[in-house]
Amino acid sequence: MTDKESKEKICIIPGSFDPMTVGHRELAERALLLFDRVIIAVMNNPEKKYLFSRKARVEIAKLTCSGLENVTVEASDGLTAELYEKTGASALVKGVRNQKDFSYELFQSDYNYQRPEKCETVFLPSRPGSKRISSTAVRKKLEKGTVPSGLLAPAAAAYISERLGMEIGR
Repeated sequence: MTDKESKEKICIIPGSFDPMTVGHRELAERALLLFDRVIIAVMNNPEKKYLFSRKARVEIAKLTCSGLENVTVEASDGLTAELYEKTGASALVKGVRNQKDFSYELFQSDYNYQRPEKCETVFLPSRPGSKRISSTAVRKKLEKGTVPSGLLAPAAAAYISERLGMEIGR
């Protein structure tokens, strides 16, 4: 067996995860079918305004991915390509729900491949039942005063409910 064949296959699922949803968890579960280890990278973009602090986003991600073997969550301030090189990842995994997601992620994959690390990107289309699940949908429900149970893992919904003092609903 060559070094390449025996090397652990690691992927990174990067994102802001504000907050992480059950759709993101499904993406991690599917990535485990292709890779030995999955790193959820909670990224920080200084140009974005987040509802949750990075510390809270990491905690929500950990609660969401609880019970998934070989999935770790970590925060990263740098470029995705830097984390790719540091971890020895084989690929970045990105979920796409629609043409708009695909166009954006294709642009990002070209950018990441042009880095010295030549990051490979694997696109996984959302399953039909997950196409409407997004962090934006969660934030919209939160703006209306409800923690949406169907879009969040139960432990994450409880954490957000306690943190924001809101009831869990649909």
